[in-house]
Amino acid sequence: MNNFLSFLADNLAYVLIFAGLIIVLGVIILTLCLKKTNQDKKDNNKDEENVIPEGREVKSVKNTTQEVEEEKEIKVANDDNVKDEEVKEDAKEEVKHEVYRVKYDKMKGDWVVKKDGATRAYRRFATKEEASKFAKTLTKEKGLVVSVHKKNGKFQKQK
Repeated sequence: MNNFLSFLADNLAYVLIFAGLIIVLGVIILTLCLKKTNQDKKDNNKDEENVIPEGREVKSVKNTTQEVEEEKEIKVANDDNVKDEEVKEDAKEEVKHEVYRVKYDKMKGDWVVKKDGATRAYRRFATKEEASKFAKTLTKEKGLVVSVHKKNGKFQKQK
């Protein structure tokens, strides 16, 4: 035992270098093992994703392409119906956009029939009754929407 201890004392530097190399090699081996296990886990997860659960059928590519084409035909047919409905709705909206208003003009002191968004009056009247009668004729003849307002500018009714 004394001989062994004296040998270690004489060659301490070599012993430390050897022990360090063994530790470094152990760390390298551990990291390689960890990388390998992580890679195996990833591969297992990929395999599990590709597994088809029980009770589900696997369709052939031929069947799925036929189904896709059938769905496209249905969508096209539905799109045609939607387009027809959109055209009808657009026509209704065009009529709705033609809104005329009966309002009191404070600057000139008379009643005005004016199209929404217009800067000039469509027609001017001395009384609200005359303007309302004219607005009624507009709704009957042209099918326009007319909104009547009070003298203070608040909304009163829609014809």
